[in-house]
Amino acid sequence: SDTTSIGVCLGSCASVAARQRFSRHSNSEDCMQRLTQANLHKPAEAIFGDCARTCMAMILGLDRDSIPNFGVHYDDNAAWCKAVDDFLQPLGLSEVAIPIQASSWQDAASFIQRLNPGIPFVLSGISLTGVVHAVVISPDGQMYDPSINSSGIVKGCEDGYYWVWFYAKWCR
Repeated sequence: SDTTSIGVCLGSCASVAARQRFSRHSNSEDCMQRLTQANLHKPAEAIFGDCARTCMAMILGLDRDSIPNFGVHYDDNAAWCKAVDDFLQPLGLSEVAIPIQASSWQDAASFIQRLNPGIPFVLSGISLTGVVHAVVISPDGQMYDPSINSSGIVKGCEDGYYWVWFYAKWCR
């Protein structure tokens, strides 16, 4: 299928920086700093969750606050993507997003890990609080939830998919 082809391709090139960081350690606990997001998502109060930047910081080994809060663009996908691209491009990275249809976050994570072993990734879906949320799946399959209230992922996004994000090195 197309999804399988995409996954196999990513296995050879995705998350180059992350693969290098994780390959030097016997397990992900040794190298991935667990971070907590600064804000829960409360758009009615003009507070925008920052789980996405927190996950990015964990995978890339950056300080959370050195990354813009993409959550301010929660309702504008084009602006969100531009903000992510604007941040990653100077680092020589791009974000690769893949929709995964699965019955649970565990099934989605397992599918991606079989195709891309040893590569951490961001997985998004709906949290216990009912909002779109992002977590990190470590190379050993652990879910690292950056939320303040341990809300995790309980189902796919509103479109029915779990979304997987990789950070890939690009060449021009």
